Amino acid sequence: MKVNPRLEVAKPGVCQPRNPHPPTQEKPESPKIEVPPINSKRLRPLRQKSKNVVLNILDSGEVCLEFLRIKGRAEKVVEVLRISSDGLRIVIYHPNKGKGVTLSEQPPRLPAGGADAIYNYENIPQKHWKKYMYASRFVDIVKTKTAKVIYYSMKAKCFLMENGPNPDFEAAFYEGAKVNKSGGQVKIVDTNGWTGNVHITTDAMSFTPSVKLLWDHYKSCLCHCLNIERTMEEMSLSTEQDEDVFPIIVGRRPVCTQRALQSLNKENMSPISAISVPVVGAYEPSIASSRRRPSSKNNIFKQVHVPNIGHAVQMTSGVVCIQYADSTKLFVEPSSSKVSFTDSNGRLTHYQQNDFIPHETRGKLEHLPIVFEALMNTS
Repeated sequence: MKVNPRLEVAKPGVCQPRNPHPPTQEKPESPKIEVPPINSKRLRPLRQKSKNVVLNILDSGEVCLEFLRIKGRAEKVVEVLRISSDGLRIVIYHPNKGKGVTLSEQPPRLPAGGADAIYNYENIPQKHWKKYMYASRFVDIVKTKTAKVIYYSMKAKCFLMENGPNPDFEAAFYEGAKVNKSGGQVKIVDTNGWTGNVHITTDAMSFTPSVKLLWDHYKSCLCHCLNIERTMEEMSLSTEQDEDVFPIIVGRRPVCTQRALQSLNKENMSPISAISVPVVGAYEPSIASSRRRPSSKNNIFKQVHVPNIGHAVQMTSGVVCIQYADSTKLFVEPSSSKVSFTDSNGRLTHYQQNDFIPHETRGKLEHLPIVFEALMNTS
């Protein structure tokens, strides 16, 4: 039998050397808690009670959970879990040696003998994970209601919340509408009470003109607030001072549209009539139709093109006429609180205060604050 000369045959009684590089066995990674460390920075003190737990954000920024149990007829705090504001230090103790203390307006103090257990974020036992995650969810909810950037635009007061990196956002329009963004969903409530829930990627062309104006302004303000947040964070990092720049308030609420309307023509408009015009949504037709148009013998005082609405003209008498792209017209007489609407077929209808108004005309009236603002800013 031929033997391959390259193969070595073990000789009896001779020990063969072991493999100098035995396969290494990787140690299995220890399980880790499923949420990142809590961060309660800038959150205001808060105390909220649920069925079995009282949740607190203390003046120090600590997050404190008081676990309750019914003993006799009283609610007792039998366990306290306190988490540092950065989420890295966890302290657990059982008041009155586990017998519990009566629930009061403040969490029980640390016992004289010290805490029963102290952990850090990396080594907190698995049996306490649910408690830590419960505290984390509580902090996340509070962040969605805590403003980081407050911005006053010409049309709305805007709030960018603390729950980044995809923060909630709210635009509360001075005329009553509201747009709320949470995650990927946006809730729109217009001045008539119409409510719509859409995705952040929704095409604005699917909206009515009045809702599209809300949508466009909401997106512009959201972008502006995010830029403010990013700029201020960069500035705070570039300075050596350990000072927090948030929350930050930018701008202030402008003179309301009602007062702006009054200043359009002080000689021809009384304060009462000026205030009543933006809220004409309660009108209803008292005269079914008429071929008589509002007087046009006055000279033009101001005129302006309003994007996405149409052409607006203010006469020296104070009458405002808005001609829309769909050939409809709206005439407003602030001095007498009268409104006239001409549809695309030339049919004219007059409205008095407390009359019923159709949906189409009501939608046109929603544009009045924007038109009055545009006229006021026109020289």
